[in-house]
This record gives sequence, C-alpha cells and structure tokens, in this order.
Amino acid sequence: MSMRALVAVVLLHASAAVIHAELVPCRQPSDARRVADALVRLRAAADPCGESAELTAVLDALVACPTARYEICINPGADRNLFDRPNTRDGVRTILWNPDLSSELEPRCDEHGSAVRREPTASLLHEIVHAAHDCTGLEPGQHELEAVRIENIYRRAARLPQRAGYGAEQLPPSMRRTCGPASCTCGVPGASETAATEPTFRFEPVADDPIR
Repeated sequence: MSMRALVAVVLLHASAAVIHAELVPCRQPSDARRVADALVRLRAAADPCGESAELTAVLDALVACPTARYEICINPGADRNLFDRPNTRDGVRTILWNPDLSSELEPRCDEHGSAVRREPTASLLHEIVHAAHDCTGLEPGQHELEAVRIENIYRRAARLPQRAGYGAEQLPPSMRRTCGPASCTCGVPGASETAATEPTFRFEPVADDPIR
C-alpha cells in the first residue's frame, strides 16, 4: 500500500470522529527530547528526489490513527530497533528505539565503497512506517521493503547511503532512486532518464489539516 493510500485510509476512519493525537508519551522513563528532535528532523527533511511529503504523510498517519495508541521509548541497551505490538487491539503499541545504535546493515558493495550502517533518525522512521501500517490493519512484517523505501527518502535528504533492501530481499527497481553523496539523478535503475525523472506520484498535503 502506498503512503498516499495509507493516509487516505487513516483520514477516512478519522473523519467520523474528533481527531486527537495517538502518539502518546512513553510510559517508562525515557528521553523525550531526543524523540522530539528526531521527529522534527523527519518533518524538516528535504529529499532531493522530491518525495519528502511522504515522510510527513507517515507521521500524520500515525498521529491521526483512530484505532490504536503508539509510544516511542528509548532503549539504550538494544542491539536493534523494533516495533512491539500487544495481543489486544486496545493496548499501547511501542516503538523501541536506540538512538546510539550505528551497527552495520549492509556490507560495502565495492572495494572503494562503505558499508551501510544504521542511522538513528532513519532507523526510527523505519519503525514508524511499521506502526503506520499497523494502524490500517496491515501486517508490518509483510511490508519491510516499503519501510526501507521510505527510510531511503530520509537517507537521501540527510546525504546518507541508501539501503538496497531488507536482509536477502532486494528493493525492486521501481522502489529505488539513483542518488550518491555528490549528486542525485533520482533515476529509476533500468529506466530511461526521461522516465526516471518523473516521480511515481507526489503526495499532496490535505488542506486545512485538522491533525496539526
């Protein structure tokens, strides 16, 4: 499901009720400042390939979720970030985030390249995408490549190396954009340059957004 469709589903459910924030403070002692700073970075990110609005879309989808509550809690000892769901729909779902984690995600592709490593804000975004998918009733684990695709939007904006996939599963060409440290052509691998410069779609922010 594209992020445009995801947001449309959330807003459709929320339109019949008074919208209130469903991203709640962590119930355990946590560094709320670091979480808030990361969310600000995500909203301010400027993707050179013109897909920044999808970052705002996924955050708004989570905040507007009418069916569940979500919290972001810092876990400095965690060796991975994860999205944890209770067995019941009325329980609070938790994103466990280690903002100091920078372990390797993918080995370097060539002799002169560098490995792709975890970056705190990008990693948090990945888990937020899972939470937004959960809000719509989707199984987050079945949409890992979509989470990687949206994570790469932030990575491009922050001039970080993009992820090529999730584990052994590679991103298909349609979910990739050509972008390096020096410049971004934003091309789709295997497509003509003319076709590659046209984004699949542009998310248009909802006018008079009641969420903010």
